[in-house]
Amino acid sequence: MNAETLQFINSYAPTATTLRVFFPEIVLAILAMFTLVVDVISPRDNLKIGRSIASCGMLFAALMSFAQMLNWPPMDVGNEYSVVALFSTILIGCGFLTIRLTGVVAKRAEFSGPITNCLIIIATAAASILFKQADLDFLWFFVSLETLTILLYALVGSCRGNVASLEAGIKYLIAGAVSGAMLLFGIMLLYGFVALTGNYGSPIEFQALTDAIAKDSSNPMAIAGAMMVLGGVMFKFGILPMNFWIPDTYQGAPMHVTFFLATLSKATGLFAMFFFLIGVFLPLFDALFPVLVVLAVLSMIVANVTALGQQNVKRLLGLSGASHASYLMLVLLAIMKYTHNSLWDASYDNTVFIMMFGAVVLYMVFYVLSLYPIFSAMAHVPAHKGCEQELHIDDFAAMSSRSPLLATALTTGIASLAGIPPTVGFIAKLALLWVLFYAEMYVPAIIMLICVGGSVYYYFAWARKFYEKSDLPELKVAKPTTIRAFWLAGFSALTVVGCVIYFVLFGLIA
Repeated sequence: MNAETLQFINSYAPTATTLRVFFPEIVLAILAMFTLVVDVISPRDNLKIGRSIASCGMLFAALMSFAQMLNWPPMDVGNEYSVVALFSTILIGCGFLTIRLTGVVAKRAEFSGPITNCLIIIATAAASILFKQADLDFLWFFVSLETLTILLYALVGSCRGNVASLEAGIKYLIAGAVSGAMLLFGIMLLYGFVALTGNYGSPIEFQALTDAIAKDSSNPMAIAGAMMVLGGVMFKFGILPMNFWIPDTYQGAPMHVTFFLATLSKATGLFAMFFFLIGVFLPLFDALFPVLVVLAVLSMIVANVTALGQQNVKRLLGLSGASHASYLMLVLLAIMKYTHNSLWDASYDNTVFIMMFGAVVLYMVFYVLSLYPIFSAMAHVPAHKGCEQELHIDDFAAMSSRSPLLATALTTGIASLAGIPPTVGFIAKLALLWVLFYAEMYVPAIIMLICVGGSVYYYFAWARKFYEKSDLPELKVAKPTTIRAFWLAGFSALTVVGCVIYFVLFGLIA
């Protein structure tokens, strides 16, 4: 074994510090295996034990990640680790909510509960470790991201007896293969660019890439590689042209997997896009910014216009998610512009940057919290065509009289997504608009404002069904258990009183 091989092995050897840094992910890995063991020793008709253990373990991992964000217990890993721990906390929280949602979906969909829980936990761990390496490089990033993607393939097609689920899995697999190939080819171009430019360190390390780009920011190989890498990340984030898979996959996937895609996958794409735009590819601002702004604006317009006539609720939520991703993409570009311009004229204000970053993170958090009551309520509503993939807005007719609790949860969640006051979605969208105006991106901000106003139409078209009568026969709505009713009521209240929480958190961030 030569010296270079030993050096490579030693660079990835765990230490006491790395074990503490990766403690939440280690807990998730043990938890994933334990859920399978519980499935073997527990009665086959009782899945609550494994689901409860999985939920408690995920919650414990999220709390540990949150404690690391607050640097407790103290770790000498640098101040930037708090941001990474924040990302991990949000991602693990998405996985926790997905596990809770499987309990509702299991009553109406055929899938293996223990295996599904195991896949969700491992996928969450793969997303959580994405940025936790000390010296980030493309090897770690690509392996972690593709591990997450492969697990999502399996989850989307996990209802093996359902043709729609299998079809969605195949479509997602094909789209993911295209995305992965684009990402890998971009990495190869960037590797060649760094290797040919000069001695900046390992060609796969992000720091070496940033240094090389700073010296030659007009190199076509660097620009092409960066665009392909960002195109691969756009697949997770849901930005045009890499969002063509969303409507079909969201519709065909099981309800809990659709929620998982809409939350964890989107959050992973958001954080990866933030890392690349504000960090690695910042020297390529002049080449990337105009193209990405056009793509974000087109994605926003296409998603909202397509959703106007949509009647299938899962496809509607998929297109809605694409529009929200476009809003966040524009704000990331605004932060990129502010950071780039400030570094040149020496007027960089760290407080302003933190407030912009806080607006993005809080928007993502409250987007997840607004989606959960919607999906949880949808899982209780039967479809007239017999399967959840065909859940139509007409299936929600007279919901206010059939189940006032579900109608309230749906209404508050939809109002928050639409940005109707006094929900937290209204305040969060105002914060995004503030960032765009502060960065002097006036035209994209106006287009976003028009799209947000237009989205009220298709959100309202669905919400008004809750209070209308229908000619279709009223199907019996599943009654939520006491615990689930408590969760629904709590999240519904959170979308309204979240405005106060938002101001408190934003004040702490600022």
